[in-house]
Amino acid sequence: MEVNVNIEGYPFVCVPLDEATFSDTSAVYLVISLTKDGKTGRYLDVGQSEEIISRIDNYTKNKCWFENGPNKNIWVCIHRMPDEQFSKENRARLVSYLLEKKKPSWDQP
Repeated sequence: MEVNVNIEGYPFVCVPLDEATFSDTSAVYLVISLTKDGKTGRYLDVGQSEEIISRIDNYTKNKCWFENGPNKNIWVCIHRMPDEQFSKENRARLVSYLLEKKKPSWDQP
């Protein structure tokens, strides 16, 4: 199941973590633990990578996302930022902005 959402004015494509099959492209990602009804959630992580699916598949925090997500309904959302149009610094600025706005945390209520 793929869902297109607007997060802080940026278009993101979101899927359950176990269904993430994005092509390896440069992107910013958000990891979210949604409630069972899918209406609310908690931001667990924000980051960026030049090879997004490799990063998600191999990321050491992956196990922690499930351990700390309140109901194990973990979704990954990506905003594609291809190298032809955006630099690593562009992605880093967006990550900083999202970290400030969303404040991902394992301890967030």
